Order: sequence, then C-alpha cells, then structure tokens
Amino acid sequence: MKNYYPKMAICLISIFLILFVVDSFILNGLLLQWGTLNKEKLFLNNQWWRVITSPFFHTGIIHILINSLAIYFTGILLESKIRSIWFCWSF
Repeated sequence: MKNYYPKMAICLISIFLILFVVDSFILNGLLLQWGTLNKEKLFLNNQWWRVITSPFFHTGIIHILINSLAIYFTGILLESKIRSIWFCWSF
C-alpha cells in the first residue's frame, strides 16, 4: 500500500503553528483573546466569529502538539476515504 500524506491535515497543522507563533511571540496573546470561544462574548456581544476561529487557537505547546497529532492521524484515516475538502469542512 502506498503511503498517504494527508494534505489538508498538514495545511491545518501549518495554520495552527503559524497562528501560535505569531500570537505568542509577536502579538503577545492578542489573537487568542479575540479568537477563542467565550460564551459571554459570543452570546451577549454577538461575536459569532468565535465559533469559527476557536479551533485554530491553542494555549500552549502541549495543547498544539496533541491537537496536531490528532488531526494528522485522523487525516491519514479520513482524507484517503473522503476528499480533502470534505475533511477540511468536517474540521
């Protein structure tokens, strides 16, 4: 069986890493404050984008490592069965 590389999973992991590095070292957590899921801000202030952006933000190295491994191995299993675009939409 040919090795399969989950293209969309690798793309998502790259986005995770870029956002984490930029937010941690350049913006000092500003993106994390504006992108994470916060029920009060979501419902009281109608900040609906938090539902979409929250999966892309991580609070630490261990958090991003575990999520990236999960996305990668899930991508290996699913992207070969369903197309990459459907894997991305399911994320």
